[in-house]
Amino acid sequence: VLIAIDKINNQTPLISCNEFCEYFCDKMVNPKCEQIQVFIEKQSNWILLQNALRIFDVVDVDKSGSIEYGEFETFCSLIGETAKENIEQLWHHIDKDDNGEIV
Repeated sequence: VLIAIDKINNQTPLISCNEFCEYFCDKMVNPKCEQIQVFIEKQSNWILLQNALRIFDVVDVDKSGSIEYGEFETFCSLIGETAKENIEQLWHHIDKDDNGEIV
């Protein structure tokens, strides 16, 4: 496996994001793409990701594509966290670059 990875890493050019997506979505590129999609959709990580994206969409009230602190506070209150110090600590844990938004 490591030898195969080394061979892949040493090949140029690498595949683009579009090529990668086409492999999983385009029947003309990969006739078995639907089987792969069904398999992925059954995986718990995929389900968790879908749920996280749904939550993000609900919390991002202004639909800016990021969650600002006020939106985060509202979300925390909805899940029962009202202690300001806990909310602020969690915010700073998630907003690692301290730019005031979660993307």
